[in-house]
Amino acid sequence: MKPFDLRHLVIVIILGIIIITIVSGQTCEDCPTYKDHLTCNAQTCDLLLENLMWAGNTTENGSILITYCAPGNCFFNTSGHFIWIPHNMTERINEFLCNRSNREGILCSQCQPGFGHAINSDNFQCVPCTSQHSKVNWIYYILSVYLPLLVVFIVIIRFNIHLTTGPANAFIIFAQTITTTLSLEFNMYGVITLTPVFGSGAKAILSSFQVPYNVMNLDLFSNILPPFCLTDDLRSLDILVLKYLEALFPVIIIMAVIFLLKYQSCSLKIKCPTIKWKWVSLLKVIKWKGVSLAQVFAAFVLLSYNRLCQISVYLILSVPMWDEMLNTVENRVFYSGNLLSSDQKYTIHYKLPAIIFLVILIIIPIALLHYPLLWLEKLVTKSAYLKRMYPTAAIAILLDTFQGCFRNNRRYFAGLYLAFRLLLFFAYSQTTPLQYFLQIVIIVPYILLIAALKPYKNVIFNYVDMCIFADMAFLSCISWYVEDAKGDHTVKVILVIAIILVYLPMLYIITYLIWHLTSCHHEKIKMKCSTWFNRISRRNSRTEHGCLLPHAVTQSDDTFIQAIDMQ
Repeated sequence: MKPFDLRHLVIVIILGIIIITIVSGQTCEDCPTYKDHLTCNAQTCDLLLENLMWAGNTTENGSILITYCAPGNCFFNTSGHFIWIPHNMTERINEFLCNRSNREGILCSQCQPGFGHAINSDNFQCVPCTSQHSKVNWIYYILSVYLPLLVVFIVIIRFNIHLTTGPANAFIIFAQTITTTLSLEFNMYGVITLTPVFGSGAKAILSSFQVPYNVMNLDLFSNILPPFCLTDDLRSLDILVLKYLEALFPVIIIMAVIFLLKYQSCSLKIKCPTIKWKWVSLLKVIKWKGVSLAQVFAAFVLLSYNRLCQISVYLILSVPMWDEMLNTVENRVFYSGNLLSSDQKYTIHYKLPAIIFLVILIIIPIALLHYPLLWLEKLVTKSAYLKRMYPTAAIAILLDTFQGCFRNNRRYFAGLYLAFRLLLFFAYSQTTPLQYFLQIVIIVPYILLIAALKPYKNVIFNYVDMCIFADMAFLSCISWYVEDAKGDHTVKVILVIAIILVYLPMLYIITYLIWHLTSCHHEKIKMKCSTWFNRISRRNSRTEHGCLLPHAVTQSDDTFIQAIDMQ
């Protein structure tokens, strides 16, 4: 019998340790855990990242940082709430998150070579793009965006449509917010609601109500035309600047028409232009049709307001980059992650103009609130300096276009309705579920105010607004529930209810328009059968009360232009 060899024992022990290690799994020396946002499996070294979060390095030798990712930029797991990142990709997390959407860079905010940001995509989708066809793309962009906006301008002028009225107020607010702040597609930080439940059918469902509602945001074809880019070097921030021009285009046109009317009157101390006769026919047609330019200007301010707020918020928004202890290491621009929020060029070219726009947008509701609430009228009349607080003639006409449908002691509600949009954007910039909670906190007091004060001259419109605002509150509750349910079997039923609620305001405005157009048609028939005197009388009455959307007070263009000339 051979003596026991100690070397055999050592070999057996080593093999045992290896087998145990294989069975129990190996451990990772550096396995990061960022609370509930990013977790690590200590045995396999695989990572679990919360949906629509970004993780990666902002410097070559830096540690992993995490933050929120813009909707559509980062990979999204439709079958769960976390993204599984295999251990062989832990050193290239950014590549794993961005490649599937043809993106790269910090926060997946840049497009890969050969791709460019789509000009007509809400989430700046990266599509195949080259500089060779940039001229053709620009022509296509102008024809598909600015030409339809010009058509909308002509339609509003031709049919004398008034949007700052009781029947349209709450509907326009709903249409503008359901495609932005109350969207069922995603919130600011990308919690998508419909896609995981309805799958490929979610896009068709969204388009069915987003296309008509987007008209109220002067966004006509973004959900219809296929995504296309202008040039491959156009950044998302540059696209937002172009969208400023889109939103302001009708306002610029109406201001040009007002200037031409003023120019035509020769009130300026310069010689009238020789080309004015080409414009006289157009301007006379506008006057002959009884169009109120003050009403048209107010209508386009209302339609542009929500979109200008959205663009300004997008340009200013930044997100914190967190380390493993969730301490803020730096702040990055949300839609252009390669830029620090403190970058000087970003501040001058994008952030500062956006802040100026926001200040102007805040001043408008303050002005609408200020003039009806001059409760210090006695003090004002005694002071020559404070008398300047009163509106001039031209401003008074513009204010009346916003406030004419409200009772005299409730005219400040026009300012409250614009402020409502700003408050919703403040809630929209917060993370969920705080966003949904703030939306409900904002909407419910408005419902109570309308119920208690009944601001409209026509009592029916008070109930219309309360119903539409209640609809918005229910949609916020549903979005909150769906996000918190996390796979509950009742989610699909709840979302079907939400879609029905989305269509109710559209059904209301279609019914109202059909009824009102029918009544206008019957009025025309009666006018044809009446005497010449009665026809003229009824026509004047119809001009005063409007046809498509009746308004309270209509100021003539001559009065409005004269008021401008006096200043």
